[in-house]
Amino acid sequence: MAKYIIDTDTASDDAVALAMALKDPSCKVAAITVVAGNVPLQTAVRNALITLDMVGGDDLPPVYVGAEKPLIGQRLDASHIHGQDGLGDIGYPDPVHQPEKEGAVQAMLRIIDTCDEDIELITLGPLTNVAIAITLEPAIMKKLRRITVMGGSQLGYGSPRGVSEFNILSDPEAAQIVCRFGVPITMVPLEVCKRAASPDDDCRLSAAEMAAIKDIGTDLARFCIDCNKTLIDYNKKAYKNEVLGLADPTAVAAALRPGLIKESFACNIQVDTSGSHTHGQTNATRLKKTIMEGMAEHLTHTVVKTMDGPGFKTYLYDMLKR
Repeated sequence: MAKYIIDTDTASDDAVALAMALKDPSCKVAAITVVAGNVPLQTAVRNALITLDMVGGDDLPPVYVGAEKPLIGQRLDASHIHGQDGLGDIGYPDPVHQPEKEGAVQAMLRIIDTCDEDIELITLGPLTNVAIAITLEPAIMKKLRRITVMGGSQLGYGSPRGVSEFNILSDPEAAQIVCRFGVPITMVPLEVCKRAASPDDDCRLSAAEMAAIKDIGTDLARFCIDCNKTLIDYNKKAYKNEVLGLADPTAVAAALRPGLIKESFACNIQVDTSGSHTHGQTNATRLKKTIMEGMAEHLTHTVVKTMDGPGFKTYLYDMLKR
């Protein structure tokens, strides 16, 4: 069985992604490591623990507390997208589950180092924890089979800037460390869940599809829609539509169900850490050799262009119905 560590800045779509992964019987989530991003660190930790409470069961992964700020600068905030509490300001009670005392980076390194099976990392937030782990113990981090990153934008569907997606912009220096490291990366950029050329590519949930998930009738299914209330309201105001684009679940689906990836391309990714207008931009080159400093001679990264929209929605529905 494949093993995964999920690194998350747990807000509303992260919670759905965690629930989907934890319900998938074909994989084992060995740990959840938390980083500040969408919300402050302790809020993100609380939200991860609330999600575990909602999922329920006896075989749940431990939660570890990670970095509370980026490598350089201050944390960006996304409370206008996810709510002040990161879960739609519904007012969920304090969690029963509690975090581990061991730090996230130390736990990540220990689990990877002692794992006898292939292990992958899925990142749903800023890459601070991962960059610190790489800096401390590169040989251990080289044992990862793959890192799947929800982040970046290849078509200008960035936030809060036109070219820079939130997770990468939140810690560009960390993202650059990760992208230059050499472990294979699959990057699922923001536009995969924000736009669609046809219904076959559309990973966004319509109002009817959200209602169908709530009609599953479980507390978990209702939670996965209700906690996104602020995001749904934001989309109504900003885009004049009632859809739910689930960036983090899309990335988890790409990792756990790679057959859902329709189009992708091999490349090497660099992150701009200096531009005044392009700070945090992800730049992909498809050249096998490049004169760009620090970039590998072989194409070690994959950028997802489109996903099987109906297949993704079926996968999400089926996991939440389990």
